[in-house]
Amino acid sequence: MSKIGLEAAQGIWRALIDRPAFDSVLTKACLVAFSGSKCSSQITVEEEHADSNGCMHNGFTSTLIDVTSQMSFMGSELQMPAVSTDLSVSFLRPAKVGDVIRADSECLVVNGRTVSARVDIHRVDDGALIASALHTGFNVFAP
Repeated sequence: MSKIGLEAAQGIWRALIDRPAFDSVLTKACLVAFSGSKCSSQITVEEEHADSNGCMHNGFTSTLIDVTSQMSFMGSELQMPAVSTDLSVSFLRPAKVGDVIRADSECLVVNGRTVSARVDIHRVDDGALIASALHTGFNVFAP
């Protein structure tokens, strides 16, 4: 169980995305909930997040899933991020430019150095499920 609260977790979130790395595509996303091994992030889909059809790009969706689930890994008994070993995403319906979406992650299993989480992305205004994912990681940072 995490010993940090939402404010500290938001600081970690900002540190992950406010640097010159790929995760910086999430600079407009916010961590809006953090409690133990559960957390949620939220963002309004903008042109920079969209594909040529004006829908949220699948690569952007996958990055949001990855970073949000990393936060739930840090809130679990693992208490640190993990290197992805598997990311399985079902893209169920589009999110369009202007849609506010929320990614809800829950760490499901910590088994030694392996950890897994489920992430569901919903459109905020109607609750429609946009994508659902299972993310497995491996803790390479432990001694």
